[in-house]
Amino acid sequence: MAEQRILKGIYKEGTVVASAIIEPEGNARLMVKGAEPKEPKDEAFTKQLKTIASKCKKELADAKSVEICAVLSSAGLAEHVAIPPETLKEMGIARVLLLDAECGLPIRVCDDDTAPVSLAYESLRAAGDLKEQPGCVEIGDGYARKVYKDLSPGERKVFEAVVQLAGRGLMKIVCLEDETLKMALALKDFPPARARSVVVPLGALGKEITGGATIEKVAKKLEVARGG
Repeated sequence: MAEQRILKGIYKEGTVVASAIIEPEGNARLMVKGAEPKEPKDEAFTKQLKTIASKCKKELADAKSVEICAVLSSAGLAEHVAIPPETLKEMGIARVLLLDAECGLPIRVCDDDTAPVSLAYESLRAAGDLKEQPGCVEIGDGYARKVYKDLSPGERKVFEAVVQLAGRGLMKIVCLEDETLKMALALKDFPPARARSVVVPLGALGKEITGGATIEKVAKKLEVARGG
């Protein structure tokens, strides 16, 4: 039986390093550390990922598909990263996942499907918590953001449960202050690909767990976050 292969340090440039994990079925994950967006919609970050993909192409020539997993310490900028399908195709990459270094969980995913319709957060907000609307949510600059490291233990458990439920359907997670702590979540269902967004009352559900509710009980309220 074939085993997972790990290719360590196949790309190194300054503080940036990339290693590859090749699964038995032939799919590869290119794990990147040290590459960080420096500002919202940082084109230099996308260019950096392009360079890494190009430099690693020879080592991954036999892979059926390749995805980049970039581990970010500047997780708050992940929501602004947008790599269009045509750029991913040019790179030879199926998906780019941006992971929060604090928890190792994905918070933004760009894949090779057609970009979804944008949905203003105010429209999503008007629908009420845990009510879905079609489209990929965009949050205005006026809302204060929080990342995983800013959350309470109960809120972190809700965050982790949402990521697990979303699975491969995850597109974007943004935690924001809107009277209370909310999570704006963008998901994709397969097939056919369909983008939808939902607001999760992160602060309230975190308090339920702090008050003694089990994560299993809270997860039942989060079924709308199940992707795929």
